Amino acid sequence: MVVDLFTVLGPLMVVALGALICIGSEAFLGKEAKHRILPWIATLSLVAAGFCLLPGLHYEVSALAGVLVIESARAWVQMAVLASAICGIAALQHGLRRADFPSGEGYALMLLCAIGVMVMVQASGYLVLFVGLEMASLATYALIGIHRHRLESGEALFKYLIQGAVFSAILAYGMALTYGATGSLVYGQAPLEGREALFLLGQALVIIGLLFKVGAVPLHSWAPDAYTGSSIGVTGFMAATMKVGAFVALVSVWLNAMSVFGEQTAPVALSMGATLVINEGVRSGMSYLPLILVSSAVLSLLLGNFSALGQTHLRRLMAYSGIAHAGYILLAMALPRTGALEQSYVLWPVWYYVIAYGLSAAGVMLAAAVMADKDDGDSLRQLAGGARRHPLVGLGFTILVASLAGLPPTAGFLGKFFILSELVAKGEVVLAVVAVLMAVVGAIFYLRLIILIWGRPDPSVEHAESPSICPLGAFALGLVVVATLALLAAPVVIGGLS
Repeated sequence: MVVDLFTVLGPLMVVALGALICIGSEAFLGKEAKHRILPWIATLSLVAAGFCLLPGLHYEVSALAGVLVIESARAWVQMAVLASAICGIAALQHGLRRADFPSGEGYALMLLCAIGVMVMVQASGYLVLFVGLEMASLATYALIGIHRHRLESGEALFKYLIQGAVFSAILAYGMALTYGATGSLVYGQAPLEGREALFLLGQALVIIGLLFKVGAVPLHSWAPDAYTGSSIGVTGFMAATMKVGAFVALVSVWLNAMSVFGEQTAPVALSMGATLVINEGVRSGMSYLPLILVSSAVLSLLLGNFSALGQTHLRRLMAYSGIAHAGYILLAMALPRTGALEQSYVLWPVWYYVIAYGLSAAGVMLAAAVMADKDDGDSLRQLAGGARRHPLVGLGFTILVASLAGLPPTAGFLGKFFILSELVAKGEVVLAVVAVLMAVVGAIFYLRLIILIWGRPDPSVEHAESPSICPLGAFALGLVVVATLALLAAPVVIGGLS
């Protein structure tokens, strides 16, 4: 197999170079220059990484020594990661400049987090996955607590750090058990004779650790507090970039675990899914496994949508919204189409939904960062009438919120339609009905947001003079809006289908 080192390693090296330049130059720039120059350095490195990824959009598989792998599905997801990271950089710039923040380390931290997420997306083994996940997590901890004088930031950092450390330990222990069962750290290796139970336990712990990272019920409790205590830009970065990377890792681990039982050669390519030929003994032994993810998916849909209805702050609302979206993605990936002798996992609807969600969530929080007050306030009362003060930003916010709600004609609508179609094709009509009902509930609070920002400002709230969107913010918001609309014309391309 020919390995394209430029496409596999190029994006990581370019973003790492951008992070090093930001770190090295930060000490030599004045306060205003830090927030004027460093964001553009970070953005240019992310754009350059995107150009390095272009050849990978059409790859079947290009792997590097069983460590990193690139293929069309991973390349498309990485493009979404880079675009959402640009939004995070722009939102952070807007917030830090408005708060007169003296330091510029936040931009380098976002780049380091983006590198970790990209490694998670490209990983083809447990050790590489763990390194990427911890790199992203450590940078995220620092970003959550970047406003050291804010009590809520310290509380959010403490809660997320403690819980993150616990579940990182669970994840690492699961990887150790998997290594003991298979003698390998590469995905999809069959357990040695007599070690099947050890392998199942190890895989269960790995999946539990990754369910925490995606914020699925019942491992979701960290999300509302961590999102609320972060700045708006960091919240958008976590809601989009981190969640996207964690879902790719979860799907990779899940599909390769299923391939072990299905006697398919691993690691499995993620572009088209997998067809697993299984015998009756294996079928009866693994039949309960998807129920774990399905149960988490249904609980995530119920808790996420109904909890979001009563929220009065955008960041907390986005936390519960992310929990609900995790439910849709879990439904799409957990259940295969089952035939007489085989099971097939069709994954292109998952990637389409993940990309549409990541772009929309990042753009919504960037627009919110522009419309927020000087104290980074995101209460719905403070955001009321924000689109009147910033009409173009409000238009972008409206399009992206409509996509999150799954309203036609948006990429979010197509994403939900593809997932529901797959559920019906699998014969899971009850789950499809539940998903539709929860989409209706979700549309209520999303429509409330749209009405709120275009309505009259709350007379009891005094709005400080709000600066207009900066050039980088305009570029980033325009990028994700155009990308979200372009997805309407490209579901087949994103799915890796011909």
